Parts: sequence; C-alpha cells; structure tokens
Amino acid sequence: MRVLTVATPALGHLYPSVPLLWALRALGHEVLVTTAGDATRVAEAGLPVVDVLPGETMTSLFDDYQALDPGFFTGLRERPMTSMADLAPMFGHIAGRLVEPVRGVARQWRPDLVVTTHGQGAGPRIASELGVPVLEHGFGFARSHGVQDAVRKVLDERFGAVGAPPAAVFADVAVPSMTPETEGTAIRAVPYNGGAVVPGPLLAPPDRPRVLVTMGTQVLRSHGLAALEWLPAAAARVDAEFLLAADGADLSALGPLPPGVRVLPWTPLSSLLPSCSVVVHHGGSGTTMAALWAGVPQLVVPALADNHINARAVEARGVGIHTTAPTSDALAFLLHEEEPRRAAREVAAEIRALPSPAALAARLSEQAGSAT
Repeated sequence: MRVLTVATPALGHLYPSVPLLWALRALGHEVLVTTAGDATRVAEAGLPVVDVLPGETMTSLFDDYQALDPGFFTGLRERPMTSMADLAPMFGHIAGRLVEPVRGVARQWRPDLVVTTHGQGAGPRIASELGVPVLEHGFGFARSHGVQDAVRKVLDERFGAVGAPPAAVFADVAVPSMTPETEGTAIRAVPYNGGAVVPGPLLAPPDRPRVLVTMGTQVLRSHGLAALEWLPAAAARVDAEFLLAADGADLSALGPLPPGVRVLPWTPLSSLLPSCSVVVHHGGSGTTMAALWAGVPQLVVPALADNHINARAVEARGVGIHTTAPTSDALAFLLHEEEPRRAAREVAAEIRALPSPAALAARLSEQAGSAT
C-alpha cells in the first residue's frame, strides 16, 4: 500500500501523525509526505518528504492570508478560537496553495490511501480526485465542528466541485475524559517531538524538582521575549531547577537569569518530561499531549490558535492551571500539591489504555488487503 500524507506546513500539525506513519512503514507500506516550511523537518524521522511550496513557511502563508483579510487575526486575538471551524477561512487559503502541487505528486505516485492533518482540505480533495480513502489525523483538543465542509466549499469554489472520498476515518488523539466529544476513532497519543542528542544527565532523576519551560516553535517568533518576561523573577523565588527550551533565541533582553535556569539546545520534550515535576508552556497541542503522556502537571499560558482550547482542557481535568502570567505561587502549587499530580497520573494511564497507532495501522493494512 502507498500512503500519501498531506500536511499543513506546521510541525504541531504533522508530528502527532509520525507514530502512525512509522507503524505503516513497519508493516511494509510505502509512505510519502507532502508539506512545506518547518514541517519538512519530519524527514529527521526517517520519512521521505516533498517540499511542495519551496520557500514558503506557515508564517509566510499567514502573512499572505492577512493581506487578503486584515481583520481575521485581530478577531482571533479578541475572541480566542473554540474549534477548528474558527480557522476555516485561513485553512481554505492554505489548502488552496497546496492543492495543485500535491495533485502533481499524487498523480505521479498513485497512492492507495491519503493521510491528512486535521483541517487540511487538500488531502481529502486529492483523495476524492483519485478515488482512494482518506484518514484525517487529529493533533489535540480542538474539535472539527464543520471545518472540513467549510474548507471543502472554499476549494470547490476555486477548483470545481468533487465528490467525497470513498471512505474517511478520523483518528482522534484527544483524551476521552478531557473532551466532550470523541471524533471518529480514539487512538493513543504517542509523542514525537523530533530527534536530537539528549544530554545523559537530563534523563536521570534530578536532586530537586525540575521545571521545564517551553514556548514552542511559533510563540517566540510572534510574541518575542514578552512570553518569558515572568521567568527571572519566578525562578528566583522557587526552589527548583529550570530547563528553558529556547534554542537559538536571543535572551539578553531578559537580563541575568538566576543560577537555577539552564538554557537547552533543541531537545525532544518527550525525553525530558519524565524527569520533570512541572512544565510551563504556551498550550501547543504537541507540548500539551506530551506532558499528558508523561503524567506531568502543566502551567499553561495560551497564546495562539488552539492554545486556549488545550489550556481549558488541562485546567478542567485538574492536571494543571490556565493563566495569563505564570507566578511563583502557581508554580509552588503545582510542585507541592498532590491533586494535580494524581490527576496527571490518571490521564497518563488513560492514554496508555487507548488503541495504539500500531493497532490502527494494522487495521488499515487489513482493510487495504481485503480491498485488493
């Protein structure tokens, strides 16, 4: 079976599907990824990638859309998104940029299955044109609420109407106890955060509590160091070791960092989290799900897109706190109170009890075999 992946050019959208793509390859199927920008780094996972929009990034595509609809991002800042449908106009624009180059690859490669990231309308359209099934892979707690239909309408107006794919599956990685609705098939969220050489000492249990701080791949670009201005004062007041994942950022404007703060090079969060007591982050889906997998309480400072949805889910389940500005008191609560730690352990156990990506890959493989 040949599996073509069509991904929005963002690591947070594509990385959650890597364990499923690995499992499909382990079963002997061919996998090819089409995307652009930062998401082409998925090649580090051993997956072949075609950059279908050379020179473009998620930021440049955002800028393109903002020129067409200047009020769109202002509206999102004033009213944080509640579902993927809030992003339908922008997703329609991005999918429109992907359709033609992905179509060219697909017609040459002739896939038997299309895997697409959540809300990426180019994938279902290509699957429809080729008459093959499509699997849409979720990446967090944002619910669809009609985003697929809205994006399809945008693409139909631009490229002409097509029918639905012969079969469609949604792989939902949201933890069932943390969302009011499960979409499609619930599967285990297995974190993939990229690969790197991990300093050995960071894998060992620390001598004192360890706090991991990360603002992901987009927030420091969009918000600058304002996203970290709380850190020097809070770290000075809390008896803990702080690991700051801010690879390549110029932190000089923050002033001197307390001795307990260590700035890390690019390091996979899933490797660090098991030794941490708390993680402070922006609410990105990859970071949120990796922390849930590791059973680590979270202090979430939402900034963009689905960050607010993930933050609300974390707080509602009791595995962390949703805040606009981290404080030493909030950190102390998460470090020393048992309730968030207990809830985080429960969620980690719930995740591990869900069907694995390998189980879903086996099912897809059986279905492909019975169709031939």
